[in-house]
Amino acid sequence: MRWIAIGVLALAAAAPRAVGAQSSPCALHGPDAVSLKADACLACHGKGGSATQIRFAHPVDVDYAAVRGARPSDLRPLAEVTRRGVVLSAGQVRCATCHDGRSPWAHYIALPPGAPASAAASPALPDGAHGQPEPGAEVSPKPLCLACHATD
Repeated sequence: MRWIAIGVLALAAAAPRAVGAQSSPCALHGPDAVSLKADACLACHGKGGSATQIRFAHPVDVDYAAVRGARPSDLRPLAEVTRRGVVLSAGQVRCATCHDGRSPWAHYIALPPGAPASAAASPALPDGAHGQPEPGAEVSPKPLCLACHATD
């Protein structure tokens, strides 16, 4: 099992993008990006200390059904995850499961279709002062996390 850093993941190796851009500067981003394994993504996005300020890690290039089989109470059934719009190429969690080069959000977070975007929590702002995030803003990945992870 391979682990890759997520959370506050600065993709400094990529050129800046225009707010609301529909394409990514990465030549590998596009319709086929969902099938890429982590090594292909990290060939560019792991260079030069670009993966800094890491808060936590998540396994990638792993078979979702196999992991769920070991932890059925923690993870939703595969059919439910895909119904919620999460991309699992060949049934695996890959970089493109959580990141999409067409995403308008910071770090290219791939919120599930229809999921509301909310500003990422910030200790500098009081509760309720976050408002609707603008394109390019850091957003909470919670809707994405809850598409796979069951909570009681």
